[in-house]
Amino acid sequence: MVKNRFLSFCIVVFASLLSTACVPTSINPLSHVDEAKVDTYLIGTWVPVSAKEKGYFHILPGKGGEMDGVAVSFNNKNGGEWSRFSLFSSQIDNHSFLNVRELEKTGKLPNGEKTPYFLVRYQITEKGRLQLWLLSQKAAKEAIGKGLRGEIRKSMFGSNIRITAATEELAEYLQQVGPTALFADPLAILQRQ
Repeated sequence: MVKNRFLSFCIVVFASLLSTACVPTSINPLSHVDEAKVDTYLIGTWVPVSAKEKGYFHILPGKGGEMDGVAVSFNNKNGGEWSRFSLFSSQIDNHSFLNVRELEKTGKLPNGEKTPYFLVRYQITEKGRLQLWLLSQKAAKEAIGKGLRGEIRKSMFGSNIRITAATEELAEYLQQVGPTALFADPLAILQRQ
């Protein structure tokens, strides 16, 4: 399942602080991909600052304003694994976000255009590190309760949350509440390799 691979990727590569609950997804990105511009600062190889985690996240320029991501993780037990991602950045009120979709190893979207987005806030720190925050499950539930279009489905592992709001509606909501209201879950701090 795409969500499980994304969670595994986050946990292994980014020293994620995720719980076992599912990461909220969105059927739409925060901005339109045809308007995206590559954030050239992101291009390169990143590693977790935490010495506990072993892995690399390579970000390469893609087509148009998109970027390609390849996560490589390894451990002493199972060897290693890798995952591919398509991502593009969005700028909303001077804050930066990534719209991330996991790809099959062949580079195709597993569910075509219905493949959901994982929304991630990012910031470049004064030390040049890449700090990432995930869309918070609690904040996403509250936003849906306050009228942002979305679905909350109970599962045996918690709640599956999917935001169904249109791109413009989602961006407008984010402008109203601010980035820290929705993106409160620290994911990782990465540094250049």
